[in-house]
Amino acid sequence: NVRVSLPSIKAEHMDLETLQLMKACGQQSLTIAPECGERLRFTINKKVKDAEYFAFVERCTQAGIKKLKLYMMIGLPGMEIEDLEEMVRFVKDMQKHFQGKIYLSINYFVPKPGTEFAQHQFEKKKGKEQALFIEKALRSFKVKIPKLSRSYQEWRSLLHE
Repeated sequence: NVRVSLPSIKAEHMDLETLQLMKACGQQSLTIAPECGERLRFTINKKVKDAEYFAFVERCTQAGIKKLKLYMMIGLPGMEIEDLEEMVRFVKDMQKHFQGKIYLSINYFVPKPGTEFAQHQFEKKKGKEQALFIEKALRSFKVKIPKLSRSYQEWRSLLHE
């Protein structure tokens, strides 16, 4: 009579047996954070290939997981239209490999002090454009994007810490 709920997992470390055990303990949905398309993902030092994510969602289907939430980011340093198009293809391909429902949480990149991107400026105009592109391109998915002003305020407050 144990229920397990994991807030977020590393897809590349989840084998079928682990997913089946999680399902047996009551886990109904899973959350992973691919962040962006593969090219940009590798530049931010998250070295997980698309193929690893596709294999993961296939294992999720085998284990009976019906809901998957993806955390993605826009406004990353160097993110261009090609990267957004790659992200859209990635999400659509994820759905092809998964028999459940995919939800998206798209967040604006907020540069943090003490990181390699600390000097990166928060670009409100670019963030707004990228959010509109993603919303339009992925309108068949449930997409949640926070208010741009909230992310901007977070960045401003970090500058003064």
